[in-house]
Amino acid sequence: MILSVTDFEIVFCTYFKNKKEFIYSHETYREYVMFCVESGSFSYGYSPLEKEKYVAKSGDIVLCFPNKTFYRKVITPLNFCMIKFIAEN
Repeated sequence: MILSVTDFEIVFCTYFKNKKEFIYSHETYREYVMFCVESGSFSYGYSPLEKEKYVAKSGDIVLCFPNKTFYRKVITPLNFCMIKFIAEN
């Protein structure tokens, strides 16, 4: 599947260093959100039943879709960039 985005706007970007835990175990974002993991790891999922189904680690990018609850838990301390953006299509 090829995703084509004609126009997007970054609405928030931040970097976290040595993050030992997330403030919330889950969140639902209005925008797309990318987690770009530099080091460390966390488990994640998109429903209560799979909240620790996947693992993101160094070099991984995790994409969260708008209005979809994202569950996460730090496994090892994280350095990562979080980017929120709006896409036209």
